Amino acid sequence: TLASWREERQLDGAQTPVHLVLVTDLMGGEIKRSAVIARRATESGWQEELLLDPAPPRLLGGSSGPAVTLSTRGTESWMVVSGFRRVREGVCQPLGGQTVWVPSEDGWEAHRGRSGLALLAERGDWRLAGDDGWFLIVGVIPEDEPEELRLATLDRLQQRSAEPLHLFSSSTFPGLNPGFWIVSPAPWGTEGEARDALKRWRGWRRAYVKQGWTAPPACGVPGQG
Repeated sequence: TLASWREERQLDGAQTPVHLVLVTDLMGGEIKRSAVIARRATESGWQEELLLDPAPPRLLGGSSGPAVTLSTRGTESWMVVSGFRRVREGVCQPLGGQTVWVPSEDGWEAHRGRSGLALLAERGDWRLAGDDGWFLIVGVIPEDEPEELRLATLDRLQQRSAEPLHLFSSSTFPGLNPGFWIVSPAPWGTEGEARDALKRWRGWRRAYVKQGWTAPPACGVPGQG
Protein backbone atom coordinates (compact mmCIF):
# COMPACT_ATOMS: atom_id res chain seq x y z
CA THR A 1 0.00 0.00 0.00
CA LEU A 2 1.37 3.40 -1.00
CA ALA A 3 1.69 6.00 1.72
CA SER A 4 -0.56 9.04 1.39
CA TRP A 5 -0.27 12.39 3.15
CA ARG A 6 -1.13 16.07 2.91
CA GLU A 7 1.34 18.93 2.62
CA GLU A 8 0.62 22.62 3.14
CA ARG A 9 2.62 25.66 2.07
CA GLN A 10 1.67 29.21 3.01
CA LEU A 11 1.66 31.41 -0.06
CA ASP A 12 0.92 34.79 1.49
CA GLY A 13 -0.55 36.50 4.52
CA ALA A 14 1.89 35.61 7.30
CA GLN A 15 1.21 38.90 9.12
CA THR A 16 -2.48 39.27 8.23
CA PRO A 17 -5.77 37.74 9.42
CA VAL A 18 -6.03 35.92 6.06
CA HIS A 19 -3.66 33.13 5.12
CA LEU A 20 -3.41 31.79 1.58
CA VAL A 21 -2.36 28.16 1.66
CA LEU A 22 -1.39 25.70 -1.05
CA VAL A 23 -2.64 22.24 -0.14
CA THR A 24 -1.38 19.12 -1.91
CA ASP A 25 -2.52 15.55 -1.32
CA LEU A 26 0.15 13.04 -2.24
CA MET A 27 0.24 9.29 -2.67
CA GLY A 28 3.54 7.53 -3.08
CA GLY A 29 5.22 10.90 -3.63
CA GLU A 30 2.89 11.88 -6.52
CA ILE A 31 0.41 14.74 -6.29
CA LYS A 32 -3.14 13.44 -6.53
CA ARG A 33 -4.94 16.70 -5.72
CA SER A 34 -3.99 20.30 -5.16
CA ALA A 35 -5.88 23.44 -4.18
CA VAL A 36 -5.52 26.97 -2.84
CA ILE A 37 -7.52 27.69 0.29
CA ALA A 38 -8.06 30.84 2.32
CA ARG A 39 -8.03 30.72 6.12
CA ARG A 40 -9.62 33.78 7.67
CA ALA A 41 -9.44 34.65 11.36
CA THR A 42 -12.86 35.24 12.93
CA GLU A 43 -14.21 35.64 16.45
CA SER A 44 -15.07 31.93 16.45
CA GLY A 45 -11.69 30.82 15.12
CA TRP A 46 -10.18 30.19 11.70
CA GLN A 47 -12.62 29.73 8.83
CA GLU A 48 -11.45 27.88 5.76
CA GLU A 49 -12.72 28.18 2.20
CA LEU A 50 -11.65 26.52 -1.03
CA LEU A 51 -10.82 29.14 -3.67
CA LEU A 52 -8.88 27.42 -6.47
CA ASP A 53 -9.26 23.74 -7.28
CA PRO A 54 -6.99 22.56 -8.76
CA ALA A 55 -4.10 24.85 -7.88
CA PRO A 56 -2.39 26.55 -10.85
CA PRO A 57 0.59 24.60 -12.24
CA ARG A 58 2.74 27.67 -11.58
CA LEU A 59 2.41 27.01 -7.85
CA LEU A 60 3.42 23.39 -8.21
CA GLY A 61 6.76 23.88 -9.91
CA GLY A 62 5.39 24.42 -13.42
CA SER A 63 5.55 27.55 -15.56
CA SER A 64 1.99 28.11 -16.77
CA GLY A 65 -0.90 29.61 -14.86
CA PRO A 66 -1.45 32.73 -12.78
CA ALA A 67 0.29 34.17 -9.76
CA VAL A 68 -1.64 34.29 -6.50
CA THR A 69 -1.13 36.98 -3.87
CA LEU A 70 -2.88 39.14 -1.28
CA SER A 71 -3.86 42.78 -1.46
CA THR A 72 -4.10 44.08 2.10
CA ARG A 73 -5.28 47.47 3.35
CA GLY A 74 -5.99 47.88 7.04
CA THR A 75 -7.59 44.68 8.29
CA GLU A 76 -9.17 43.62 4.97
CA SER A 77 -7.30 41.28 2.65
CA TRP A 78 -8.28 40.28 -0.86
CA MET A 79 -6.89 37.42 -2.89
CA VAL A 80 -5.72 38.44 -6.36
CA VAL A 81 -5.20 35.93 -9.15
CA SER A 82 -3.38 37.55 -12.09
CA GLY A 83 -0.31 37.30 -14.28
CA PHE A 84 -1.90 34.48 -16.29
CA ARG A 85 0.52 32.92 -18.76
CA ARG A 86 0.91 29.84 -20.94
CA VAL A 87 4.34 28.33 -21.47
CA ARG A 88 4.80 25.81 -24.27
CA GLU A 89 8.14 24.53 -25.58
CA GLY A 90 9.92 27.28 -23.71
CA VAL A 91 7.78 30.08 -25.19
CA CYS A 92 5.81 32.19 -22.71
CA GLN A 93 2.54 33.77 -23.79
CA PRO A 94 0.89 36.37 -21.49
CA LEU A 95 -2.87 35.92 -21.27
CA GLY A 96 -3.98 38.92 -19.22
CA GLY A 97 -6.97 39.08 -16.92
CA GLN A 98 -7.46 39.09 -13.18
CA THR A 99 -9.81 37.80 -10.52
CA VAL A 100 -10.14 39.56 -7.17
CA TRP A 101 -11.67 37.52 -4.34
CA VAL A 102 -13.23 39.70 -1.63
CA PRO A 103 -14.41 38.25 1.70
CA SER A 104 -18.06 38.73 2.62
CA GLU A 105 -20.49 37.42 5.20
CA ASP A 106 -21.45 34.62 2.82
CA GLY A 107 -17.92 33.62 1.88
CA TRP A 108 -15.54 34.89 -0.78
CA GLU A 109 -16.95 36.75 -3.79
CA ALA A 110 -15.08 36.70 -7.11
CA HIS A 111 -14.77 39.88 -9.19
CA ARG A 112 -13.44 39.28 -12.69
CA GLY A 113 -12.45 41.45 -15.63
CA ARG A 114 -13.26 45.14 -15.30
CA SER A 115 -14.89 44.60 -11.91
CA GLY A 116 -11.58 43.30 -10.58
CA LEU A 117 -9.69 46.14 -12.27
CA ALA A 118 -11.94 48.71 -10.58
CA LEU A 119 -11.32 47.24 -7.13
CA LEU A 120 -7.56 47.20 -7.58
CA ALA A 121 -7.56 50.72 -9.04
CA GLU A 122 -9.60 52.15 -6.16
CA ARG A 123 -7.22 50.53 -3.68
CA GLY A 124 -4.15 51.69 -5.60
CA ASP A 125 -2.95 48.13 -6.20
CA TRP A 126 -2.73 48.31 -9.99
CA ARG A 127 0.58 46.44 -9.81
CA LEU A 128 -1.40 43.29 -9.01
CA ALA A 129 -3.59 43.63 -12.11
CA GLY A 130 -3.11 41.35 -15.08
CA ASP A 131 -4.45 43.94 -17.55
CA ASP A 132 -3.40 47.46 -18.40
CA GLY A 133 -5.61 50.24 -17.07
CA TRP A 134 -7.28 52.70 -19.47
CA PHE A 135 -9.58 55.36 -18.05
CA LEU A 136 -12.42 57.25 -19.69
CA ILE A 137 -12.03 60.45 -17.70
CA VAL A 138 -15.34 62.31 -17.57
CA GLY A 139 -14.48 64.67 -14.72
CA VAL A 140 -11.43 66.08 -12.95
CA ILE A 141 -11.60 67.42 -9.40
CA PRO A 142 -8.76 69.11 -7.48
CA GLU A 143 -7.46 66.92 -4.69
CA ASP A 144 -8.06 69.63 -2.06
CA GLU A 145 -11.71 70.19 -2.97
CA PRO A 146 -14.05 69.53 0.00
CA GLU A 147 -15.56 66.07 0.09
CA GLU A 148 -19.16 67.29 -0.19
CA LEU A 149 -18.36 69.15 -3.42
CA ARG A 150 -16.44 66.17 -4.76
CA LEU A 151 -19.38 63.87 -4.14
CA ALA A 152 -21.81 66.38 -5.64
CA THR A 153 -19.77 66.41 -8.85
CA LEU A 154 -19.77 62.63 -8.89
CA ASP A 155 -23.56 62.53 -8.43
CA ARG A 156 -24.10 65.07 -11.21
CA LEU A 157 -21.97 63.13 -13.68
CA GLN A 158 -23.51 59.83 -12.62
CA GLN A 159 -26.87 61.04 -13.92
CA ARG A 160 -25.35 61.13 -17.42
CA SER A 161 -23.72 57.71 -17.24
CA ALA A 162 -25.25 54.33 -18.07
CA GLU A 163 -22.79 52.56 -15.78
CA PRO A 164 -21.44 53.32 -12.30
CA LEU A 165 -18.78 56.00 -12.00
CA HIS A 166 -15.89 55.91 -9.55
CA LEU A 167 -13.52 58.38 -7.96
CA PHE A 168 -9.84 57.52 -8.43
CA SER A 169 -6.88 59.40 -6.99
CA SER A 170 -4.65 60.39 -9.92
CA SER A 171 -1.61 60.37 -7.63
CA THR A 172 -1.90 56.57 -7.45
CA PHE A 173 -1.22 55.98 -11.15
CA PRO A 174 2.05 56.56 -13.02
CA GLY A 175 0.25 57.58 -16.22
CA LEU A 176 -1.79 60.42 -14.66
CA ASN A 177 -0.85 63.85 -13.38
CA PRO A 178 -0.92 63.84 -9.57
CA GLY A 179 -3.05 66.12 -7.42
CA PHE A 180 -6.54 65.31 -8.70
CA TRP A 181 -9.51 63.03 -8.32
CA ILE A 182 -10.67 61.67 -11.66
CA VAL A 183 -14.23 60.54 -12.34
CA SER A 184 -14.35 57.47 -14.52
CA PRO A 185 -16.21 54.20 -15.07
CA ALA A 186 -14.29 51.06 -14.18
CA PRO A 187 -11.05 51.06 -16.20
CA TRP A 188 -10.68 48.98 -19.34
CA GLY A 189 -7.83 46.66 -20.17
CA THR A 190 -7.27 48.07 -23.66
CA GLU A 191 -7.23 51.50 -25.28
CA GLY A 192 -9.70 50.37 -27.94
CA GLU A 193 -12.36 49.46 -25.39
CA ALA A 194 -11.95 52.80 -23.62
CA ARG A 195 -12.19 54.74 -26.89
CA ASP A 196 -15.32 52.83 -27.88
CA ALA A 197 -16.82 53.92 -24.56
CA LEU A 198 -15.80 57.52 -25.28
CA LYS A 199 -17.79 57.42 -28.52
CA ARG A 200 -20.87 56.40 -26.53
CA TRP A 201 -20.39 59.04 -23.84
CA ARG A 202 -22.98 61.79 -23.93
CA GLY A 203 -21.91 63.76 -20.88
CA TRP A 204 -19.00 66.11 -20.33
CA ARG A 205 -17.85 67.13 -23.81
CA ARG A 206 -14.23 67.30 -22.72
CA ALA A 207 -14.13 63.65 -21.67
CA TYR A 208 -10.98 61.89 -22.81
CA VAL A 209 -9.12 58.58 -22.61
CA LYS A 210 -5.79 58.15 -20.83
CA GLN A 211 -3.74 55.18 -19.73
CA GLY A 212 -3.31 54.96 -15.98
CA TRP A 213 -0.85 52.08 -15.83
CA THR A 214 0.84 49.26 -17.71
CA ALA A 215 0.38 45.84 -16.17
CA PRO A 216 3.56 44.14 -14.95
CA PRO A 217 4.73 41.56 -17.51
CA ALA A 218 3.54 38.03 -16.92
CA CYS A 219 6.54 36.64 -18.81
CA GLY A 220 10.21 37.30 -18.34
CA VAL A 221 10.02 38.77 -14.83
CA PRO A 222 13.38 38.33 -13.08
CA GLY A 223 13.10 35.68 -10.41
CA GLN A 224 9.70 34.46 -11.65
CA GLY A 225 10.63 32.73 -14.89
